[in-house]
Amino acid sequence: MDKYDILVGGKWEKPESGEYGRAIDPSNGSVVAEFAVAGKEDTGRAVEAGRRAFEHGEWSRFSYRKRAGVLARAAEIMEEISEELNELESRNGGKPIRQASFFDIPLAISCIQYYASLGESADREGSQFGRRKIEQPDYPGTYGIIDHEPYGVVGAIVPWNVPLLMAAWKTAPALLAGNSVLLKPSHITPLTALKLGEIFYRAGLPEGTLSVLPGEGKVVGSELASNRDIDALSFTGSTETGKEVMRLCSGNAKKVMLELGGKSPNIVFEDANLDRAVRAAMFAVFLHSGQLCESGTRLLLSKKIYDKFLERMEKRAASMRMGPTDDMGTDIGPLISRKQLDKVKSYIDLGVSEGARLIHAGKNDITEWDPASGYYVKPTIFADVTRDMKISREEIFGPVLAVMKFSDEEEAASLANDTIYGLASAIWTSDMGRAFRVGRQIRAGTVWINDYHLLTTYAPRGGYKQSGFGRELGEEGFAEYLQTKHYFINEDGQMEDGAYDVVNATGNDPEA
Repeated sequence: MDKYDILVGGKWEKPESGEYGRAIDPSNGSVVAEFAVAGKEDTGRAVEAGRRAFEHGEWSRFSYRKRAGVLARAAEIMEEISEELNELESRNGGKPIRQASFFDIPLAISCIQYYASLGESADREGSQFGRRKIEQPDYPGTYGIIDHEPYGVVGAIVPWNVPLLMAAWKTAPALLAGNSVLLKPSHITPLTALKLGEIFYRAGLPEGTLSVLPGEGKVVGSELASNRDIDALSFTGSTETGKEVMRLCSGNAKKVMLELGGKSPNIVFEDANLDRAVRAAMFAVFLHSGQLCESGTRLLLSKKIYDKFLERMEKRAASMRMGPTDDMGTDIGPLISRKQLDKVKSYIDLGVSEGARLIHAGKNDITEWDPASGYYVKPTIFADVTRDMKISREEIFGPVLAVMKFSDEEEAASLANDTIYGLASAIWTSDMGRAFRVGRQIRAGTVWINDYHLLTTYAPRGGYKQSGFGRELGEEGFAEYLQTKHYFINEDGQMEDGAYDVVNATGNDPEA
């Protein structure tokens, strides 16, 4: 069994407390590896290493192009060991191997490649991220230089559900910008994040620039948020925890970026391609057993297709295979923990008691395999859900779908927006005019049109309302890790007539 220490500034170190945790395979309860549990003292050492690296090291002084070379090499190494990463992500996170192989690992590699490519062009003249000259016509004889600089030491906190991909989303742009990064993966799923740190150093990252600190959120996460030597922090997790992170970050007014919870609406109009929309609706809610903040957990159906759509969906749900994560035929894997299992089951009981109609509670058609060995919940579909039911309002984070009906565009938009969240949404229609009409009304950071869950590293991603603020991915995601500086330049030193007279009205020079 593998055993991981803490990665502090490029060096593997024992935790101050001597404590080690166990990474568990939620499909069968077996131990995947042991890992050091970071504490407050370990976090402090990592902050000091990151600060030294930023202020006295070379990384922040490199050109974008030179930093991009390290990112490009890291992506190459990830491709070389992709099979190992696939297995590690699948076993530690309870993700079916097919999903890890086709989504998580390739998208993480693609993210790092994208920012490496962006770094190749960011130094060029005219780049929005490089230095540029501006005119200042209100002050003749002067001009300005606009420049961009890293924040300094950046904290990055990622959740347990997509550990490697989100670690890549945060570290790649932050490093490319020239920051030092302290990455805190979940203490439940830390293994691929630790591997990512190792990979960056193999690729040539200078010592001290990156630390990886698995540990409890209330210890390591709180220290990153409250530590005055952390200049910016990016957090992905629950809305309630995000609010506490923001409060702690206010201590030194550090920049904070939050991607929080979701209860995303998936709207299907009567003119949609129903076969494709049914398949996508299953994908929207049951990918990674619904343990994604953008999952389409509210399905809004036109009343004209309501019964027909539910009938087709129920047939498809009955054919889904729940099984072990190492089986390429598995559609539904386990939930991450016993705690999450109990939470999801309580919401299913709540949905029944609230009066929703349970039309599907899943089917296990795998023989010679016992789902009781892991934290499994069968795919669950509730019909006739109303907007006041808790299963339609609260984030469940499991394979539970709440189906509602609407009469027209106005009601569809009203139902879609009737939530505290605003992370993602989708619209299914053959009428692009309708798609954009409704899309403009939806308060969410992403609106898929005739698709769901598909991500591109070229486009920004983030939330409205209590789903957070700030953006990841795309050029916007890179810009989040840069500060903007203005140089006001008066080369010949000529004084602007009248300007200084505001506080020296006589114009007398006592030393003249």
